[in-house]
Formats: sequence, C-alpha cells, structure tokens
Amino acid sequence: MRATDPDETCPACRSTNLRRRLYGLPSAAAMEEVERDPDLELGGCLISPTSWTEKCKDCGHEITLGETMSIFRGEPGDK
Repeated sequence: MRATDPDETCPACRSTNLRRRLYGLPSAAAMEEVERDPDLELGGCLISPTSWTEKCKDCGHEITLGETMSIFRGEPGDK
C-alpha cells in the first residue's frame, strides 16, 4: 500500500503532492500504514462515485472514485 504512486499527478495542476483515502473496513496493516503515512487517511465504509480517492494538496482538486473508474473503462473524453 502506498500514499501515492510517484507517477500519479493531479489532472488539474499536474502536481504530485497528493493525499490518498482508503475506504472499507481497514485491516491491521492498513491502520498501521495510516499511522505512519501523513498522506493517507481512512475514508469509512460508505463509498459512492463522488467519494474522493485522491486529493491534490496544492490546488484541492478531488479525484473521485467515479473519475478513476471512468479512466479504467476508457470512456470518451478521458485522458
């Protein structure tokens, strides 16, 4: 588990200064990782397409689960 992949960038400003959020019931290993990594937080068990998975610490842009999934589906207009 990692806070951000070094190749990941904010789609709005291209910053790599991202904060990551984990959803669901955390394992003991996930809780330890959250304690060690200031760029990682627990998001709870309620997940929707508007839930953010990463947030840019420079411009505040929220990369939502819906946005992430549309990239995997290859929807028109996606980068």
